[in-house]
Amino acid sequence: MRKILLVSHCIINPHSKARGLARREKIEASRMFLEELLKDPDLGIVQLQCPEMLYAGLGRRPASRSLYDNPDFKKVCREIAEQVVKLVKEYEKEGVKTIAYIGVEGSPSCGVQWTHFKDDKAEKGTGVFTEV
Repeated sequence: MRKILLVSHCIINPHSKARGLARREKIEASRMFLEELLKDPDLGIVQLQCPEMLYAGLGRRPASRSLYDNPDFKKVCREIAEQVVKLVKEYEKEGVKTIAYIGVEGSPSCGVQWTHFKDDKAEKGTGVFTEV
């Protein structure tokens, strides 16, 4: 069965992370994760656009969800999400199943189960993009 994974941008390209967050051990963990995924010849990986990079640029500082929880950023997230939905529908038309979205835990935009709402403390909840 042909299938795809939707993957947050920085998992494939750690240089897109906020300043100071592309640590060597995380880069290595991402590389090993991707190598394992690529062993499946029926699996395609779709790299999603980074909403934080599109909104705040490449040289942005690390931030909490409270900074990104605003109408302008949500608009960027909705635009990306709309493109992703079109893409997924196109794949499905051709018999390719979307099996998962892989976000980045702790991310103010792509967190799936936990994020940083106001400070450095992680809390249960999703990032803005994941929520949209």
